[in-house]
Amino acid sequence: MKVSDTSPDAEKAQIELLRKVGPSRRLDMVCSLTKTMIEISRHGLGRRHPELSEVEIRLRLFALCYGDDLAKRLRTYLHRGRL
Repeated sequence: MKVSDTSPDAEKAQIELLRKVGPSRRLDMVCSLTKTMIEISRHGLGRRHPELSEVEIRLRLFALCYGDDLAKRLRTYLHRGRL
Protein backbone atom coordinates (compact mmCIF):
# COMPACT_ATOMS: atom_id res chain seq x y z
CA MET A 1 0.00 0.00 0.00
CA LYS A 2 1.40 3.39 -1.04
CA VAL A 3 1.35 6.02 1.70
CA SER A 4 1.78 9.61 0.61
CA ASP A 5 1.45 13.02 2.18
CA THR A 6 0.72 14.48 -1.26
CA SER A 7 -2.82 14.55 -2.58
CA PRO A 8 -3.42 12.83 -5.94
CA ASP A 9 -4.24 16.21 -7.54
CA ALA A 10 -1.02 17.78 -6.23
CA GLU A 11 1.01 14.77 -7.40
CA LYS A 12 -0.55 15.02 -10.85
CA ALA A 13 0.31 18.74 -11.00
CA GLN A 14 3.92 18.02 -9.92
CA ILE A 15 4.33 15.38 -12.60
CA GLU A 16 2.92 17.72 -15.24
CA LEU A 17 5.36 20.47 -14.21
CA LEU A 18 8.28 18.04 -14.37
CA ARG A 19 7.25 16.98 -17.85
CA LYS A 20 7.26 20.61 -18.99
CA VAL A 21 10.82 21.37 -17.89
CA GLY A 22 13.70 20.14 -19.99
CA PRO A 23 16.17 17.42 -19.08
CA SER A 24 18.80 19.96 -18.08
CA ARG A 25 16.49 21.58 -15.53
CA ARG A 26 15.41 18.18 -14.18
CA LEU A 27 19.08 17.25 -13.71
CA ASP A 28 19.67 20.54 -11.88
CA MET A 29 16.76 19.71 -9.58
CA VAL A 30 18.08 16.21 -8.85
CA CYS A 31 21.57 17.56 -8.12
CA SER A 32 20.16 20.20 -5.79
CA LEU A 33 18.03 17.65 -3.94
CA THR A 34 21.00 15.28 -3.63
CA LYS A 35 23.23 18.04 -2.25
CA THR A 36 20.53 19.02 0.26
CA MET A 37 20.06 15.43 1.45
CA ILE A 38 23.82 14.95 1.88
CA GLU A 39 24.00 18.12 3.99
CA ILE A 40 20.99 17.10 6.09
CA SER A 41 22.52 13.65 6.66
CA ARG A 42 25.92 15.12 7.53
CA HIS A 43 24.30 17.55 9.96
CA GLY A 44 22.30 14.72 11.57
CA LEU A 45 25.41 12.60 12.07
CA GLY A 46 27.16 15.59 13.62
CA ARG A 47 24.31 16.16 16.06
CA ARG A 48 24.21 12.48 17.04
CA HIS A 49 27.99 12.30 17.40
CA PRO A 50 29.28 15.71 18.52
CA GLU A 51 32.57 14.09 19.55
CA LEU A 52 33.47 13.36 15.91
CA SER A 53 35.58 15.62 13.73
CA GLU A 54 34.21 16.87 10.42
CA VAL A 55 36.42 14.34 8.62
CA GLU A 56 35.04 11.47 10.72
CA ILE A 57 31.47 12.63 10.10
CA ARG A 58 32.10 12.67 6.37
CA LEU A 59 33.70 9.23 6.54
CA ARG A 60 30.65 7.85 8.36
CA LEU A 61 28.37 9.33 5.75
CA PHE A 62 30.61 7.86 3.04
CA ALA A 63 30.30 4.45 4.74
CA LEU A 64 26.51 4.74 4.79
CA CYS A 65 26.42 5.57 1.08
CA TYR A 66 29.16 3.35 -0.29
CA GLY A 67 29.74 0.64 2.30
CA ASP A 68 32.14 -0.03 5.13
CA ASP A 69 34.82 -1.69 3.00
CA LEU A 70 35.29 1.29 0.71
CA ALA A 71 35.10 3.68 3.68
CA LYS A 72 37.88 1.76 5.45
CA ARG A 73 40.02 1.97 2.32
CA LEU A 74 39.38 5.72 2.10
CA ARG A 75 40.20 6.17 5.79
CA THR A 76 43.50 4.32 5.29
CA TYR A 77 44.29 6.46 2.26
CA LEU A 78 43.54 9.67 4.17
CA HIS A 79 45.61 8.60 7.17
CA ARG A 80 48.58 8.04 4.92
CA GLY A 81 48.44 11.79 4.23
CA ARG A 82 47.75 11.60 0.51
CA LEU A 83 44.92 14.15 0.64
